[in-house]
Amino acid sequence: MAYTGHGASKMPREDRDAVALLGQVHRVDLMPAVESALAAAEAVDMSDVPLPSETAGETFRSRLAAARPDLTTEARAALADTWLFRRLWLDLPAQVENPRVQYFARFGIEDGERVPWALYRRVRDGESVVDSVLKDVGEWRADRNRVIWSSTVNPLEADIEPISARQALEFEQMVAERRYRPFST
Repeated sequence: MAYTGHGASKMPREDRDAVALLGQVHRVDLMPAVESALAAAEAVDMSDVPLPSETAGETFRSRLAAARPDLTTEARAALADTWLFRRLWLDLPAQVENPRVQYFARFGIEDGERVPWALYRRVRDGESVVDSVLKDVGEWRADRNRVIWSSTVNPLEADIEPISARQALEFEQMVAERRYRPFST
């Protein structure tokens, strides 16, 4: 699969038309290969990666490479651009994100190090949003103070940050040990 550039607009949907035209010129049906690559891209699980983040693109490309080693670097880059565009700008859910769970942490300074000291979770199931805070190991309670909601309404004054599912799991282990430290990831 080769990246065919932008069509008349910068919307990724134009790429399908460009691939169809390229296939006609070379008398080869490229669409089955393109559809297969797009399906593989949509199946990449990114539920443990906060979006947006500086590492999301590279993480997506590496996971796609593991799933489809036959794709070129350029093809993975084009699919990553399309996937991120659909998630960040069009706000479309990924197929593997049902329900979509986001985690947030509040940080403090302990012994001169930045450590998490509170964990929040937002779960979207397509119809509703449930915000909660971790009170103890496995014990989630409603976010009555609306910390997550406040951070989305007033992001410049937010005192929580998005974290990955792996970091949330690591925080729960810290709660179980009653020993808090900076995230390892």
